[in-house]
Amino acid sequence: MMLRQATILFLAISIPSASLACSPGSLPPWVEAVAGNQRIKTYPDCSFDGAGRSISAVGHGEPSLDIGSGMISQVVSFGEHFCSVDEYVLVADCSTGKALLILGLPDPMEEEYGAIHSAGLLLKAAGPFPDKKGGSLGAVAAKARRLGTPVTEDAKGFVASLRRKDRFDPFCGCKLSYPDSAGSQN
Repeated sequence: MMLRQATILFLAISIPSASLACSPGSLPPWVEAVAGNQRIKTYPDCSFDGAGRSISAVGHGEPSLDIGSGMISQVVSFGEHFCSVDEYVLVADCSTGKALLILGLPDPMEEEYGAIHSAGLLLKAAGPFPDKKGGSLGAVAAKARRLGTPVTEDAKGFVASLRRKDRFDPFCGCKLSYPDSAGSQN
């Protein structure tokens, strides 16, 4: 019985709560150094994990989707566990080899945790990318801007700003769905 109580007390003292997880320095430096040194893991469907900058950071990608008109889409997210996670919709035009990132819409249900942006809310409000009129990255960006959400028109530049071991391939879906396209050559 004493051992059990001692174990519970040890765990209660040593495991930081979710509210502390957002605080700088909430984890010992050696934990951050070891866990933050992991390489990104990419899967055959172009999903990925481990693009974060530390143990408390997350960098995740859902499987790539062929959305027609020579374009692919992928939901990617970056942020801090327990704090704020920003989801983006990556849209790449495989025929031109260009891609953009659209920040998800703010999620009012999650605002107590920080600035959480939801790709699901964006996709629900915007409808399909591209729409029935056909598609181009310019039309996709205009549609997203009408909803008031930021658009990064240089997804390659965004990826290049990540540490080398944290970089994901924004054109992985082009390689899967449109292997002879310009996007598959990136």
